[in-house]
Amino acid sequence: MGQPISVDLTQFDGYARDDAPTALNSSAAGNITLTLNNNVYNNTPDDTNGTMSVNISYQGSEGGSWMRNNVPVSIFTEPH
Repeated sequence: MGQPISVDLTQFDGYARDDAPTALNSSAAGNITLTLNNNVYNNTPDDTNGTMSVNISYQGSEGGSWMRNNVPVSIFTEPH
C-alpha cells in the first residue's frame, strides 16, 4: 500500500481488415500510475483510497495527448 504502480502503454500500428497482413509496429504511448493508500470499502464518495495519474500520447495524423495528475480513486465495492 502507498507504493505507486506504473504501467507503460504501447500503441500498435497495424493494417485494415481488408488489407494484406503486415508486421505490426509499436511505439511508446505513455503510462498510467496508480497509488492505493488503503483497500477499505468507502461508504461515501468523499472518501478516497488513493490517486491515479495518466499521461497518454496518440501517434499519427490524429495524434495528441491526454494528461491527468493525482485524480482521486475510491473503492465502492465491499469484499466478499
